[in-house]
Amino acid sequence: MHVAVLESHEMERGIQEPPGTETDRYCFQGQMLGAVDMDRLTAAYKTLTLQMRVKIPVWQVEPLGEEPAALVGIPTAYPRRRSKVPALRTNCTIDRYGEHTDAGWLRTRHSAYPARFLGDNFKRVRNSPASVPFPTDGEQNQHQEISSSRTLAMTVDAVDHKALPKIELHAHLSGSISRQCLHEVWLKKKENGETDLQDPLIEMPLGKHDYDLKTFFPLFSSYIYHLVSDVWALRYTTLSVLSDFASDGVVYLELRTTPRAMPHAGLTKAQYVSTILSAIAEFESTTTSALKTKLILSVDRRNTLPEAYEVLALCRQFSGQGGVVGIDLCGDPAKGPIDIFTPVFEEARRTIPGLGITLHFAEAEASGTEEELLTLLSWKPDRIGHVIHLNKRIREKVKRRGGMGLELCLSCNVHAGMVCGGVESHHFGEWWKVEETVVVLSTDDVGVFGSPLSNEYALVAKHFGLTRADICSLVRRGIDVIFGGDEEKERLRALMWSA
Repeated sequence: MHVAVLESHEMERGIQEPPGTETDRYCFQGQMLGAVDMDRLTAAYKTLTLQMRVKIPVWQVEPLGEEPAALVGIPTAYPRRRSKVPALRTNCTIDRYGEHTDAGWLRTRHSAYPARFLGDNFKRVRNSPASVPFPTDGEQNQHQEISSSRTLAMTVDAVDHKALPKIELHAHLSGSISRQCLHEVWLKKKENGETDLQDPLIEMPLGKHDYDLKTFFPLFSSYIYHLVSDVWALRYTTLSVLSDFASDGVVYLELRTTPRAMPHAGLTKAQYVSTILSAIAEFESTTTSALKTKLILSVDRRNTLPEAYEVLALCRQFSGQGGVVGIDLCGDPAKGPIDIFTPVFEEARRTIPGLGITLHFAEAEASGTEEELLTLLSWKPDRIGHVIHLNKRIREKVKRRGGMGLELCLSCNVHAGMVCGGVESHHFGEWWKVEETVVVLSTDDVGVFGSPLSNEYALVAKHFGLTRADICSLVRRGIDVIFGGDEEKERLRALMWSA
């Protein structure tokens, strides 16, 4: 038996939902204050989500970890405005399978919404001093009795998505810098008289994540690149990005970036890449984190052919050092054409052994023409990213390739309006069970869209019904399509959770 004391906090979300997501739950964040039998709960994360379901008249308390914690009565008629939903404090006992409960107590913060915890024998309910009498006025009854005859539908295979060891294969360096980190860079440069830019917290207000394709790309060219414009800022922001991913439970990261010269700082493109690799080495040598990071160099769709060959040359220069493991095609999907880059990617495949190829693929309607997608597939990519606007013929070609990695970025696609509807409409639902491909959840630009990788896993579990076994399998399958080599794959297989 497990005893847990929980305290809820109003107006916080247990799972970060992109705007427009259809949901029948009100989510609240709670913190586990104490627990008995901790040897069975060591893997449980000390955060729980109180989820009020519109169609199910019960409070269901689901820990983001191994065990369920409680099931209690809630009002069957309650205000739809979230600000009026009562905050709760509960002390209860439940067995590890969620099949039986003992009596406990429940207290509301608002006397207008009385509630009592109902155990397996609701006649022996014990009130707390702050409780009020249980109403019994028929249809006007504000609460639902839960008796021992009702099956308690508790979640017994919940996952602590933050503690879950994860791999991140589609993350842009500049887009992964947190707003707080950019603010710190701005403060230092402002103090030294090195910038006239507006504070990042004003330019990119906290909570604003609805950047579409028209506003997203200028954010970098007109702001972030001007702020991260010297060796110190590049190193500082890289270390911050690595720390953020490590804190979120990422154990393998393939960070991608388009090499940039910084003329005012006297930095060449080669020095730009070298600085990032140096920061990665520093992070791995000075922390106890399990995170290992590799670098992918990107060709921007707006590049000229000579600029694309520069990227290829840098891949060749740094791949032998074990830092650069892949080459990418990225950038504004409205720009093109991309067939001018065919000789670059063909040469990459032919002349640099072990270099992986990943491509932004069907990211927007403009870049989802059959002509472009057939050209991209002719480059024989190992992985493709986003994979949104595919017709049936291209979808079948992707499947027939066998084992191709699909880097899917849910929150990015929803926030940016790249897919219609909310998370539940995302094409993850079409692909994650397809045996011929390997789906890997990714964040794309967590600094912009605000959803860390742990939240991406929480979202697919919630909206697509993935079990603990499904989540663990999803992560483990992704190992097959990393660019880091066989030794790294073995390390990751040893780290990953089994179902």
